[in-house]
Amino acid sequence: MPPNGGKLHPIIECKNEEEMKELYNDIFISRQKSLQFVVSERDKQTGSRIGGYAPSYFDDDLIMEKYSLQEYVYYFSIGVDLFPNLIDNEVSIFIPKDFELYNRNNIYPHFPIKCIMHTPSIRGNNEKICNKNIMSKQLIPKGIVNDLEEVEDVDELGKILLEPVMGNKIGGTPAMLQREPSYYTWLDKDKYVFVMQFDESSYLRNQIIGNEPFCHGIIYFYGKFENGMLVELVGGFWQN
Repeated sequence: MPPNGGKLHPIIECKNEEEMKELYNDIFISRQKSLQFVVSERDKQTGSRIGGYAPSYFDDDLIMEKYSLQEYVYYFSIGVDLFPNLIDNEVSIFIPKDFELYNRNNIYPHFPIKCIMHTPSIRGNNEKICNKNIMSKQLIPKGIVNDLEEVEDVDELGKILLEPVMGNKIGGTPAMLQREPSYYTWLDKDKYVFVMQFDESSYLRNQIIGNEPFCHGIIYFYGKFENGMLVELVGGFWQN
């Protein structure tokens, strides 16, 4: 069941420009809805996936050098199977191998996570950036839900608040663990808007070897759109 108790809608299969516009308006303009996604029990060589080997686009040493990935490791990729607003592209996320780099600098513009848009490609075999601490799995859509859910106010008994839904989602409003404006001040100034969040509570059991990269936290991604298409994605901040 979706968090707000309503009906879980199937993913919109955008077959034409009008459907693309409707989806975009629902999750990125009015932000009344969001598209939830989860980690599958199965792996996949293409499309949206997490852990293991990065897309083969990054097997090329020149690409590694271009994006300065020598001290980074692959995290996950989002493709059109989850995000129709990525026509002819997918975006792959890389995190520093040194945890302290993004632990000390966890807020844009100093958050050192890399979000790289590239030509869709199957999993590669580049050992240098392979994430062997996260078992490779597919990321799959769960459904489109109303992005606000009713929760009881912990400070005032009987009072009901409307809060953004938690979990992995694209669009809607960021479900922050800490509502401190300093997290998004520079994002607002640079005209980035919320795009998606990845919640580490969504990992499968025994999927992670050792510690979770963000200490069981949530990573928030922001970006920019042109004509309804995502043209840039950045790591906004992370919280736990």
